Amino acid sequence: RWRGPGTLDLGAIAKGYAVDLAADWLKFNTAVDALVDLGGNLKAVKGDWTTAVAGGEAFTLAEGAACATSAKYFRGEHIQDGRTGASVGEGVYSVTVIHPASAMLADALSTVCFILGRDEAADFLRRHHPEATALWLTP
Repeated sequence: RWRGPGTLDLGAIAKGYAVDLAADWLKFNTAVDALVDLGGNLKAVKGDWTTAVAGGEAFTLAEGAACATSAKYFRGEHIQDGRTGASVGEGVYSVTVIHPASAMLADALSTVCFILGRDEAADFLRRHHPEATALWLTP
């Protein structure tokens, strides 16, 4: 968790990493369809799964795909821009990133997109992670 300037917060990747670890274990230890859901971070282990973002439209996670949401509707404006130290999120409720293989990357990218804002984030994803998709909820 963020404890002020000069501290490290792994919240933008830790849950995603835990989802990937759980999904890897389930993939080899269960024969049934499985979905890992760790509070806003999901990964379709076996089978395709339909889900939705709070207040948004439904979408399908294909087997192996993951999604993560960064939002302010549960914890308020808790995401801070490391460049300025200021809270961010003006004009956005949430950003959900769908990644075809990694919950950890989806988690990190949803936070990055939330900080960058819609236009800069779209350019960032296009240049660095074209395999990922971002879903935005705005006021």
